[in-house]
Amino acid sequence: MFSSRSDLVSFRMQCYGCPQMQPHPWLKPLYRRVLTTLVCLAWVGFEAWQEIGGIWFWLAVGATAYALWDFFLSGNYREA
Repeated sequence: MFSSRSDLVSFRMQCYGCPQMQPHPWLKPLYRRVLTTLVCLAWVGFEAWQEIGGIWFWLAVGATAYALWDFFLSGNYREA
């Protein structure tokens, strides 16, 4: 039914009524996406060192998980 993963993602976004998101031009180079993800991981490490399980820890975990999904797993930056 779908020829690629990005077609499936596009279909899901249309089905849920969400506008199709375009990748940000600043994040197209791979090193910037890796650096942003590493900053999020460092934030998780810092928050785990301070107080594991606190609200800022979970916000950092969420930001890291979203970065991993959006930058590397979703296929949004495949053309970059």
